[in-house]
Amino acid sequence: MLLAEDNQVNQRLAVAVLERLGHKVRVARTGREALELIEQFSFDLVLMDVQMPEMGGVEATQLIRQREAQHGGHLPIVAMTAHAMAGDRERFLAAGMDEYISKPISQERLREVVRSLGRPAATGDGTPPQGPAPSGPADHGHPVLSLDREALLARVESDLDLLSTLLGVFKADRPKLMADIEEALVAGNAVALGEAAHTMKGALSVFGVEPARSLAEQLEMAGKHGRLEATRGLYEDLARAVVVAEDGLEAMLGELV
Repeated sequence: MLLAEDNQVNQRLAVAVLERLGHKVRVARTGREALELIEQFSFDLVLMDVQMPEMGGVEATQLIRQREAQHGGHLPIVAMTAHAMAGDRERFLAAGMDEYISKPISQERLREVVRSLGRPAATGDGTPPQGPAPSGPADHGHPVLSLDREALLARVESDLDLLSTLLGVFKADRPKLMADIEEALVAGNAVALGEAAHTMKGALSVFGVEPARSLAEQLEMAGKHGRLEATRGLYEDLARAVVVAEDGLEAMLGELV
């Protein structure tokens, strides 16, 4: 199976779910990389992020379908999008995709889509490991942090090792994510700002932490619409909120382990 996804946190979550189902997974960070891997290897299904650097998922899918029109075959492609809106399914189907799932990824939905496309795993039954039962929202003494503890644990199916891994990936990646946003702001590059903030928002969405996620989204929208006024203040608010989010997640893990 091929996973085309540029966000490392989403990569780890999707790979963990697919491997738990018994699938072997290769990862591409761009639509162009996905095309190259499809030329080199045989896949039974592709999970294709819609928004990626260099080449997005829709364009990559259209190129795959053009090749199939010449050479035959049909590779099932599932769109992954952070903006599930009315009409999205029809738009993705028109582009040649077979189905779509919204992000942050729901393990139950991912299993449902993979199985519905007739791609059984070689091994494994997808049964999630047993873990501590979800509990209510925690108060870590900081009024800025909003963390839906129950929803987060449901997302990782109470797998604390997976949650710890995802948090570790985010913490390692966070300096570069923030640097990319700052560089775009300094350069006054609205397109780069939108792309960098989108990547940050995708990672934060996995954890469901507010206001960090919404601040990243505001920066993404500012970049998309070319409105760079007051974005420096948003960036500084995001930098503080991300640290608060990391501390809150660490504290939650500490309570549950």
